[in-house]
Amino acid sequence: MGASSSNEISEYQENHTKIEAKTEQKYIEQEKTKIENISGIFREEEIALINQKKLKIAQGKSVEKNKNIIYPLYQKIKVDLSNQTKTVTNYMVLYVPKDYSQLKSMKYIYHLIYNNTNFTFKEKYNLVSSSPKTTTGYGYLPREDDEMENLPCISANIEFIIAEKDIKNEFITLTTTYTFDFESFYGLHEFNISFGKENKNFDVPKSALFIFNGDYIIDNGSNNKLEESNSVNKNEELFLFNNNSFEMHIKDKNPKIDIRNEVNEELLLNFSDKDIELINFTLNLRKWKFGCDNFIYLKTIHNIKNNKNYIKLYYVVFSPTLYGKDGMGVEHYFGEDGQELIIIKEFKINGIKVKKGEEAEDNIENKFGYYGYFISDEYQHKFEHSFRNTFSICELDCESNENINYFLLDFTNFISGLNFDFGSSFSYEILLNGNSIKFSDKNFKYQIKNDKIIFDGHLDDYDEQKYIEIAKKTDKPKYYLELSNEDRRSEWKYMRKDDLIPYKMELI
Repeated sequence: MGASSSNEISEYQENHTKIEAKTEQKYIEQEKTKIENISGIFREEEIALINQKKLKIAQGKSVEKNKNIIYPLYQKIKVDLSNQTKTVTNYMVLYVPKDYSQLKSMKYIYHLIYNNTNFTFKEKYNLVSSSPKTTTGYGYLPREDDEMENLPCISANIEFIIAEKDIKNEFITLTTTYTFDFESFYGLHEFNISFGKENKNFDVPKSALFIFNGDYIIDNGSNNKLEESNSVNKNEELFLFNNNSFEMHIKDKNPKIDIRNEVNEELLLNFSDKDIELINFTLNLRKWKFGCDNFIYLKTIHNIKNNKNYIKLYYVVFSPTLYGKDGMGVEHYFGEDGQELIIIKEFKINGIKVKKGEEAEDNIENKFGYYGYFISDEYQHKFEHSFRNTFSICELDCESNENINYFLLDFTNFISGLNFDFGSSFSYEILLNGNSIKFSDKNFKYQIKNDKIIFDGHLDDYDEQKYIEIAKKTDKPKYYLELSNEDRRSEWKYMRKDDLIPYKMELI
């Protein structure tokens, strides 16, 4: 027998691949109607994925096929927050071999991992796609997976009969729905869910669907695969396709926060009615994250006299946790060497002085739940302190460094670790005392009234028209205007902040 040429082999392989692809596509199209007719809950891309997995099992490509074993094909979670009764639903699609012969009652357990998710389950009901069924129980069970063994798990344990119809269709859908209530802290909720594996040797595709109404502000956390939405004006769906874990934070807009109800009255003595209005505006506008120092409001007073700048800083930090109103509080661990722009003379958190100087006894937590110190001179800044509270009112008394030939104006990023972000608000007051100044941003518009410059605002969300206006004023307009839409949104926070607050000012 003569040897085949490499071209003949390559052509054979190519044709064989095409035949396999056509066969798979034909199979998927044939099976698509079955799943759609029975389930009515899956999207087109989900159905295609289910059928791909189904075909591989039928052909023995992914597992060793056994006629009396059913295999998981697909798992989906749906969280519905659009109604007064909140529900979370698990859908599990199982492969049933055509020659399956065990027509008797069977039990099937499947899992959904909930990690740091602040809601409590109330009741549960099950639905099997075409068969009689009974529920044998559910609850938090340990996992056997090495990677998931320390996480709590809620599990569905369903007893049902596989009917002739299920065998004909080669699949069965198990549906488990739970009603639940949120444990609400300032209207904040977190979903941090990992599915894990149903079978150590067989990956099951997973997806998640969230349905919201206009009561919520949505933040997708660190998961860029979820489309981010600042607010929802009508029922809206967020869908995460074929992923084993996801994280998302949401805020219920209905509970309104008033800073005057959250801290002692004396801590707000340095804030005017306008300041309180801006603080509450931000508290009820922004997306928040648990376990994070969220920068609410910064009030800065510059007092220019005798060729120096004396600065008062007052800022509000919101540090919510999943564990109620006894929050984590501000935590700063920050050191920097180099010529510093300002020198801190005094530092207070919630009226308690942060000690100046690095001494071992300063790191012992006292009766206020506070510990720490700060160092500040013309060559270094160093902070190491913590204050355990949900709301922290910080006060700093500072002055400019005599060796620097300009005055720092923008203090939004002064304290390391603070999250000055979309919605964070600010106010600036510059007492001129007869002096004249110029700002680093020559386009910055301001008014002088009674020998003062006053301006305030907040960092707003991305605005395409405003982005173009700002880009044209930069020293690299072409660069910023040629960025993709995604990169523009990424640059917006920094460009917009610089547009709202000049970085520095100089005496003239």
